[in-house]
Amino acid sequence: MIRDRVSGRYPEASPVPDRLQLDILLQGAGFDFEWDSNGKGGGCYVARICDVVSITSGSESISRVPTSSGSATTNQAPQEITPEIADARQFEERLVRGIKEGSFLALIVNPKCYQRAVSELQKRFSIEVIDIEGLIVDTLRDVASKANAKWEALVNADAKPGSEPWKKFMVLVNRAMPIVESSVVSGQSSVEGKKFKRSFLLIDPGLLARYEQLGLQEKIRDEIGRSKGLHSCWMLIPGDNQAFIDGKPVPIISPGQKTKIPDTWLANMHRAGTGNLTQRRKDAKEESHV
Repeated sequence: MIRDRVSGRYPEASPVPDRLQLDILLQGAGFDFEWDSNGKGGGCYVARICDVVSITSGSESISRVPTSSGSATTNQAPQEITPEIADARQFEERLVRGIKEGSFLALIVNPKCYQRAVSELQKRFSIEVIDIEGLIVDTLRDVASKANAKWEALVNADAKPGSEPWKKFMVLVNRAMPIVESSVVSGQSSVEGKKFKRSFLLIDPGLLARYEQLGLQEKIRDEIGRSKGLHSCWMLIPGDNQAFIDGKPVPIISPGQKTKIPDTWLANMHRAGTGNLTQRRKDAKEESHV
């Protein structure tokens, strides 16, 4: 299924290699994954999570600083509040306030740090992660099955935007999207039978742009705070400073609905103990040029 997704989305790309070569490629790209043969579907990659995590890919590296586990000793120097650390704290406070009050945010992150951002956001906040690309593909499979359409034919059509097969394929896409919207917008979470409003993080939104379906994001945004149970929605977008997906702008109402995730927040510097963060920050910058 992963190979189908990649070949359908990137028809000119080389086929996804087998495990051994894929391990090497992932490590070279900075993804600290290991293969779990007991994982779902006969095996899967899992991220290694530890106190200090280094993300390295080409010219950039981010080291995660462990948080303080106790009070500071008298031998420790006071923490230096640098502008970078202040930005990270301000970003954290914004997310905390957003979860508390309800918010829509387009969160922009360096593509090389995408998986780290997903992990950190999920770990620090009570937020449900929704793989929007996976949801669209799964829904398309169901719609195709009910229409007696062959999945292989759809994959081939997806590889040829603008063609006649593509136009027929888009008919199924348009049939699937209301189901996707209902899955995201209308669903409610519950604990012991008690309903509560949902806060979720949309990841891998590329197909929304590819299939001209960014209007889904507008519908979700407009439902925040209404009676359907949506409290907060954050969309994680790979990029630099602009909220674009595959070159197409994400619909936002105001600049306050988008923000860049600071590298220092991902590195956890603002939550570290009272040790020498100046040296740690210097080390992180030096690593980024290796």
